[in-house]
Amino acid sequence: MPLAALWAVPAPHRALADAGIGAVVGAVVGAVLVLADLTGLCPLLTGLPTLGDYVPPGAVLAAVSASIPLLSLVSVVLAPVVEETIWRGHRVCAS
Repeated sequence: MPLAALWAVPAPHRALADAGIGAVVGAVVGAVLVLADLTGLCPLLTGLPTLGDYVPPGAVLAAVSASIPLLSLVSVVLAPVVEETIWRGHRVCAS
């Protein structure tokens, strides 16, 4: 396939049709996820303390607060690198 065919801009009516289909599919998938969350996941999560999975308020704060600077550094430095390598296909190499 020639490179020009890969970078061709679709006709306006085709682009609108594709966008409309994408919006409908996104709305349907979102509605299904919301219904699944409200009917299945929320009741499951609220039932976890009865099974013994309970962390008292403030119990995790000491462990998490010690690593906040490291978490901030990773979020600021590594997240853009991961985004560029995964979503845009750029390679990170030493040479």
